[in-house]
Amino acid sequence: MSSPPEEGISAVFAYDRPVAGRYPTIRAGLLRATGLVNGPSPPQLLDDYRAEQRAAAERLATTLLPGPHVGDRAVAVGQV
Repeated sequence: MSSPPEEGISAVFAYDRPVAGRYPTIRAGLLRATGLVNGPSPPQLLDDYRAEQRAAAERLATTLLPGPHVGDRAVAVGQV
């Protein structure tokens, strides 16, 4: 594992050629921040986040994907 670059020195990130070839529109970015303090989230933000997580899980539970199939029926995400 390599060490992070020294202050003021930029590192270069690149996708492996087969990945970039298969997904030509893929983009990435990195933001480095220092001196941040991760405090507790406000209660309303937590409530909204948890509600959206439940809604997303419900949508995924009923979303059929192009595979896998068990016998002659498709298997919904989350089913095994």
